[in-house]
Amino acid sequence: MQKNEKNPGYRKLLLTGGTGFLGSHIAKKFLTIGYDVTILKRSTSNLNKLEEICDKVLLIDVEDFKGGNFDVFIHAATSYGRNKESSEIIAATNIDFPLSILEKINSNELHFLNIGTSLPADLNIYAKTKHDFTERVKVEFPSMKFTNVLLEQFYGPHDGTFITYLVTELNNKVEKIELTEGKQKRDFIFYEDVLSALELLVKRSELGEFALGTGESHTIREICETVYKYHSNDITKMEFGKIPYRDNEVMNSVANIGKLSKLGWKPVYNLDSGIEHTLERW
Repeated sequence: MQKNEKNPGYRKLLLTGGTGFLGSHIAKKFLTIGYDVTILKRSTSNLNKLEEICDKVLLIDVEDFKGGNFDVFIHAATSYGRNKESSEIIAATNIDFPLSILEKINSNELHFLNIGTSLPADLNIYAKTKHDFTERVKVEFPSMKFTNVLLEQFYGPHDGTFITYLVTELNNKVEKIELTEGKQKRDFIFYEDVLSALELLVKRSELGEFALGTGESHTIREICETVYKYHSNDITKMEFGKIPYRDNEVMNSVANIGKLSKLGWKPVYNLDSGIEHTLERW
């Protein structure tokens, strides 16, 4: 990795989850604003999303990490349980792993920014472990500079989540996409708006808890119809009400972005422009 010769006062960033969608964009963002980026990864991690910056960051396998001095630690790694991982594996990823990293780099000067979730703790094991982790940090590292971001549903090209599922099905021109009735509301935020908020929080060393979304919610049906509107597929039919809601379905989730707004931040993309940009970059 080449050091930032133009900025001898560069700051050192440690990042987990850097091989994923959001994490890879966080790495690229902080490189462009002059940070020296170290990414912790599994030895088996796919580096495709980091291909264009692999020679500009330091990649360290988790088992080889011995600690070090860092100015900022952004924890973006997570286990959602989407691959039917056991509750023990989810807890190990979402609680034990980041705590072990904090123990190795604990410093009064470190600013720790955690990518948390807006979902209620009693929804599922993923949400519970994310909330449990933040409580453990407060107890075990009471003097740490800690920022917890309660992130709503982010999206972007090839994000690997619901938008990816919809676009993939539309690209494949399947006959139909069976969906729930679609009345549940979500606050979908374009990934570039997430990055600008994280940059602001880190640059200003803002501490505490911040809800991060657009501040507006849309029904899942509206989100599906917006994707369909900007896609060239006119063959696939979206069939709402064909599948039931999930157990404990959250029917309305929207961020109160008042704290971020007071710092001068606001989202640039609304649902239409975000979806349009997503499809253009696919």
